[in-house]
Amino acid sequence: MDQYDWLVLTSVHGVAALFKRLEVLGIEQIPLHLRTAAVGSKTAQCLSEHGISPDHVPDDYNAEAILAGLGENIHGKRFLLPQSDLARTVLAIEIRSAGGIVDEVVAYRNIKGQPDISGINALKSGVDIITFTSPSTVWNFVDIVRKNGLDPLNLPGAPLFACIGPITKKAAEAAGFVNLVAAEKYTTDGLVEVIGKLVIN
Repeated sequence: MDQYDWLVLTSVHGVAALFKRLEVLGIEQIPLHLRTAAVGSKTAQCLSEHGISPDHVPDDYNAEAILAGLGENIHGKRFLLPQSDLARTVLAIEIRSAGGIVDEVVAYRNIKGQPDISGINALKSGVDIITFTSPSTVWNFVDIVRKNGLDPLNLPGAPLFACIGPITKKAAEAAGFVNLVAAEKYTTDGLVEVIGKLVIN
């Protein structure tokens, strides 16, 4: 990690995977010169629990918004991006376009969980709101629902789909969902807030 200028973390899972790996390798701390960026308050908080105060946390919690805080001239600088196997490539592409050198490392993999039968039964009976917290949750939901004999775009009760942010909403739109809302603040708290407003209204 001595060769990098920036360590960019885009999720709490990435932070957990990174420090688990460092522990296995017997590395007690990251290099002092290495600057860190975190996408989102939860990721930043997770970093702080490991004794690291991020140098940059963007106001908008998405990968694109982080680029502005990496410095005016990133040409020739090296960036390490530990991330999911399903991570979007937008940030890496933008850094490279600005002349930065990026190493994208798969730090963890998304694995589909087994659906809870009570959850499937609830969907068959009809629910009011379904939440999506990432593009992968959209894709997995569609796959699981179809395997259980349901049409994800025509569910009983015509539920509303609440998305954690615009990127997840775009994934839901691409999957064919139309009854959508998105949180204004791209966090779990923001998602709860937008659902609360819907319930009140």
